[in-house]
Amino acid sequence: GVREDEVQAGESPLFVAHVQLLEDRDVARGPGAEGLDYWSRPTATGEPGRKRADLVKAGTTLVARMGAPVFESPESWQAVTSVPYGVAVVAAGPPRVVEGYLMVPIVPSGAVELTLFRELTADGEAEVPTEEELRAALLNLEKAPSS
Repeated sequence: GVREDEVQAGESPLFVAHVQLLEDRDVARGPGAEGLDYWSRPTATGEPGRKRADLVKAGTTLVARMGAPVFESPESWQAVTSVPYGVAVVAAGPPRVVEGYLMVPIVPSGAVELTLFRELTADGEAEVPTEEELRAALLNLEKAPSS
């Protein structure tokens, strides 16, 4: 059977639960999954075993697909600034997975999550967002920020 335990006044609780809602950082759906899929695709040259993220190296220009935080380092959770949509950054080295996030160091300092960026194309333009991506962004603007 089930035993009923009740916390008495002045005593510590039996269990403490911490719940965090991650709808804005949902990597199974939305921009996180789409970005990871983009960087995981094979390279345009079709080299076996090489994916798009493997082509990012020091000097690669990346353009923000949405507002993106800039962290102190790839291992840091401390955001020091942010990069607005459409603004370019330059990679300081190759990307690497840190605690499940594909992070790339940038110059002069800091790091960004690669899934929020695309490489600059030969014509100097970043890939244009689709209508679906624009609608999703507009819907997100109407949402109240989670605290």
